[in-house]
Amino acid sequence: MSVFSRSLVVFVGVSAFAQDPRALVLESANRAGIDQELQRNYTFRERVEERRFDGAGAVKSTETKTFDVINLYGRPYQRLIEKNGVPLDPDEEAKEQHKIDRELVKRSKESEKDRQSRLAKDAKELEQERSFRREIADAFLFTMLDGETIGGFDCYVIQAVPKPGFRPRTSDGRALPKVKGKLWISRADRRWIKVHAETIDTISIGWFLLRVAKGTHFDFETVRVGGEVWMPRHVNVRGEARLAGVKKINLELDVNWSDFHKFSTDSRVVESPAQ
Repeated sequence: MSVFSRSLVVFVGVSAFAQDPRALVLESANRAGIDQELQRNYTFRERVEERRFDGAGAVKSTETKTFDVINLYGRPYQRLIEKNGVPLDPDEEAKEQHKIDRELVKRSKESEKDRQSRLAKDAKELEQERSFRREIADAFLFTMLDGETIGGFDCYVIQAVPKPGFRPRTSDGRALPKVKGKLWISRADRRWIKVHAETIDTISIGWFLLRVAKGTHFDFETVRVGGEVWMPRHVNVRGEARLAGVKKINLELDVNWSDFHKFSTDSRVVESPAQ
């Protein structure tokens, strides 16, 4: 086969792949598993803001908590550092220090048997998450839309609507037929840069203790860190829910992650900021 013929075959193959939105979604879901492993090597700051609304849609309360998420013996640990934008007072800081000291002692004394059990549990949870992401490719009918640029990255834009007759294979997959949305997937490395989803029916979570109402909106964004991994950057959820079938909650949850640093195993001090 000539160089021209081989190039033509490659071009046609790539073009066909680019026009197959399901294949893009599946590949990007698989690649997210790579990021999951690398994300464990980073520390970061997490800011969680919860806004609650009254019946007229006006904000009636706002609460903000900021955490440093650090690595303790190979596992993440959330340390509260601010409440409503104000650093903890000395008593609260002492309590947080006591918590982390206690957790350090606990994790440092982990037996080999407990360590293997934990690693097996972590691996099982990772595989469950991967299975759920792969299931997304089977749960929807996808339509390729016009491309967009997000954060300097050229993206495929894909619309997703529930596929009739889909049968979920995972417990989390049961919610997929009740969701529609759009995905922005980077052309260069096939990562989900942005996701927008909306519930089109009520979703029950945790043996019906929490019921998320139709019309709830979910937005998710990622950022590339250190040239090697995509990390969560922002999540926003806005809608209504009922707790235990009785208490109605109208809220907005806004979570931001920042200050990513590569974790150093030989020092508690983080090494290098995100680029």
